[in-house]
Formats: sequence, structure tokens, C-alpha cells
Amino acid sequence: MRCQLHLEDQRKLTAESEKARKKKAVQDKIHSVESKRKLLKESIASTSQEADALAVQAEKKLRFIFLAKSNAFRQKIH
Repeated sequence: MRCQLHLEDQRKLTAESEKARKKKAVQDKIHSVESKRKLLKESIASTSQEADALAVQAEKKLRFIFLAKSNAFRQKIH
């Protein structure tokens, strides 16, 4: 009887420990995905700014190579 109670307690502790481990793994994955999302947003914003700058430069200098580069950057974004 006493041994059975001890085994039940051990099973409960093991189950709780496994549940906590899985929860931590999910939280770590969420954090990783959020970090990647933030980096992607920053990259998109930077690429968009570069495309805008190249388009402005193309308008000012009437050089179509800058406009082509600007369009290439915009295609990467979408």
C-alpha cells in the first residue's frame, strides 16, 4: 500500500516534469519565431527604403539602371 502511493507520487512528478518540459519547448519555439519575424520585418523595411531611395535617385539623374534596381528590390519584398 505504502509502496503504491510512493509509485503514484513518482508518476505524478514525472508527468508534471514532462508537461513543464514540453511547455518550455513551446515557449522557446514561440520566442524563436517572434525573433525571426522581427528580423524579417526589419529587412523588409530596409529593402523598401533602399528601393524608394533608388527610385528617387533615378528620377533625379534620369538613370534607368537605378529604376531597374529599385524594381528588383520591390520584387524581393512581394
